[in-house]
Amino acid sequence: MRQRLAAISAAMLLAVAACSGGDGDGPPAAVRPSELADLEQDAAAAGAVSAAIDGLRESNTGTFSTRLAYDDVTYDYYGSYRLSPAQQRVSVTVGLPDPVTTEVVGDAGRFFARLPPDGPVSSPCWVTGDPQQIAEMTGVETNPDFNQLPGTLGLAATAVGVAYAEGSPPGEVLGSVDLATATALISPRLPALLGIVGESHRVLARFTLDDGAFTGIRVEGPAILAALDRAGTEADPAELAEVFGADVPIEVTLADAGEKVVIEPPAPAAVTDLDDPDASRRVAQCE
Repeated sequence: MRQRLAAISAAMLLAVAACSGGDGDGPPAAVRPSELADLEQDAAAAGAVSAAIDGLRESNTGTFSTRLAYDDVTYDYYGSYRLSPAQQRVSVTVGLPDPVTTEVVGDAGRFFARLPPDGPVSSPCWVTGDPQQIAEMTGVETNPDFNQLPGTLGLAATAVGVAYAEGSPPGEVLGSVDLATATALISPRLPALLGIVGESHRVLARFTLDDGAFTGIRVEGPAILAALDRAGTEADPAELAEVFGADVPIEVTLADAGEKVVIEPPAPAAVTDLDDPDASRRVAQCE
């Protein structure tokens, strides 16, 4: 299992995946993985989260940032989106000694990626191909149908509120998100390797609401480990703890709901189709 998970990590280091976390006043108090089962359902908290998700869809546009802590490496994504017509643009930076950045643009079901060379400066080359190809190359979840909120926002679409968090700032709600969707942010291939694709498993999460708007999600390492244990994954617990041992492996910030965004696909002359037999030569020439 370690080799398979390490392969995912290596692929992400070469391709890149991430979004920057928010500039809040510091992290909220840690949440014990067992708390979700101990909480009594608060209808007001559940309704507030449900209404906030509906608000995300209705606002149609906005920005998002995500910070992932995975196997001692941070991945920072920052993006903007439009739900209809379906568009998104994501900048992804891997926090290595020399950070590398790539970009992904989604437009009406087509996805384009500008990949980093072996250094901190992005290549001028854009490539396009099957959405799954782009997802595996970049670590950015791609959904050509956009039936739900795309990529990082898809995690918000699975949020279920349970109760307001005691001792936390107003607007913080404890609840859960879909485990497969959460781990897919780390790598689109990870749910399959963990054997949780198509299954309904939940992981404890903390949501932030600001005046009714959905503005943040926090999923902690111990909660992911507890959810994987409940899911009965065959992975070695020690190896999973090594991968998901970070205090905060996933932090999502949502902002600018309903604000104007400008998302344009790259010029056709600057794009190489990965299905083109001459794709390798064209990419090499533009680096």
